[in-house]
Amino acid sequence: MVVDGLSYFDLPDEKDTQPCLVNGVSITEFGYREVIGKPTISERLFSLGYNHQMGFTYFDIKTNTLANDLYGVFGSGEVRRIMAFKDCIEYIDAEKMAHGFIQITGPGLDALCHHHQDEPPVDHYISGILERFNAVIDCLTNSHRSVLACLTSDHGILWRHSLEGKWTVVNDLQVDDKRCIRYIRGSRIRDYILVKSGFGGAFSMLRIPYVTRKLRNNEWGVHGGISAWESLVPLIIRII
Repeated sequence: MVVDGLSYFDLPDEKDTQPCLVNGVSITEFGYREVIGKPTISERLFSLGYNHQMGFTYFDIKTNTLANDLYGVFGSGEVRRIMAFKDCIEYIDAEKMAHGFIQITGPGLDALCHHHQDEPPVDHYISGILERFNAVIDCLTNSHRSVLACLTSDHGILWRHSLEGKWTVVNDLQVDDKRCIRYIRGSRIRDYILVKSGFGGAFSMLRIPYVTRKLRNNEWGVHGGISAWESLVPLIIRII
């Protein structure tokens, strides 16, 4: 299970959580593809005999490029677009899968940080992520099946309160360079920048406390740069 936006430091009380490095620009388009891999997890497990596979996404793989990349190796009947997570549980429960692989991509905290009126209920959303993860495990183990379940994220989030009053705005940028607050497309050589290649180009990732512009009033977090909050995501592995 891979969620969109969740930092390792968002789960301080989870004892079975390990830090996992996002080895590149900490954005959705890069992070998701890195988690799924190439060859993909699906392909690797299929070659080991895990040929019964299911995929669940909130997006249409025919029209969404990222979703297509994440689920392109699945058969057409193996991927289901869901509207609510309960649909995922119902499908899994009905399938009675054995010796198979399930891939789920879903919401994390990303949507809370970009456009949210009033302070976002981060703790509530984190509880929801863990509840959904546990619901999948419970559904599978109810039929006395052994399960190896993993939860991780595509990137972390640097929350506003960690930057407030400390950020330094890079002033000598073009308008197009300010679209993304924590990174610049292309290669820039500066002491506060780390350049990484991936996803079809180079990305200049800003170190803390640098930003391309000030945060808007409805921006509660940022990502795309290089920091422990953005670049370390949780990895939870449970074997039941």
